[in-house]
Amino acid sequence: MTLLQQKIRAFHPDQVVAVGTGTLRRAKNAKSFLLPASCILGKKISLLSGHEEGRLISLASRELTRKKKPRFHIDLGGGSLEVIDSLRPAHPKIVSLNLGCVAVRDSLLPHHPPSQKEWDHAVHSIRKALRKIPHPPAPTQATFSGGTGHTYACLLSGRNRKARRLDGFPLSLPQLERLLRKVRPLTLRQLHLLPGMPRDRASLALSAFLVLRETMHRLHLPSVQLTTHGLRYGVWLARLAPQPVKRIVR
Repeated sequence: MTLLQQKIRAFHPDQVVAVGTGTLRRAKNAKSFLLPASCILGKKISLLSGHEEGRLISLASRELTRKKKPRFHIDLGGGSLEVIDSLRPAHPKIVSLNLGCVAVRDSLLPHHPPSQKEWDHAVHSIRKALRKIPHPPAPTQATFSGGTGHTYACLLSGRNRKARRLDGFPLSLPQLERLLRKVRPLTLRQLHLLPGMPRDRASLALSAFLVLRETMHRLHLPSVQLTTHGLRYGVWLARLAPQPVKRIVR
């Protein structure tokens, strides 16, 4: 946190907003972290509810997606999965589940490769949790945010790609299925050696791809469109940005 504060000071921002998300919502000792961390930053860290996190993600996706705005937005983080149904954009339906890729890895898929019993249990548990998301009657469309999309694109091309250049990149269910079959039998060392695998994502690829696959099946999604406008953009739009926003330069 001290290093982060030094980086913030070096940037000389006019305003700073700090928020906590799924990992802190799940942590039993969240309060013992938030207080000293807020003191170090010199700014109170707001702990977002799952619904508020989903609302801010939805805001960013809806306002900053250049092409046709799809009905659903999926955000897969480390601690939680948010699924936002914007069939009625003024009143989106938000489901927040403890299916983040770190949470699923730690609780359901801690071994690389997993045993058949571990795998079957993980699939069953994820599908059971996803029942909280209403089943759309027909195939639909969605945008997707989170580091999993970057990992998918890097493994597909066999090289590292700049995340900010992946806005609008298509992620298809058949390609995701192939990648999932590829990474499932590998050891952690073998995962690290895959061409294009981001260094910090090797231990998360299996759990992330599985959660995303099951979510896409649940929502009848043959593909999703990657967006690089996730939670931090929603926080910025809701609390800091001038209105209306016409253009973002990165």
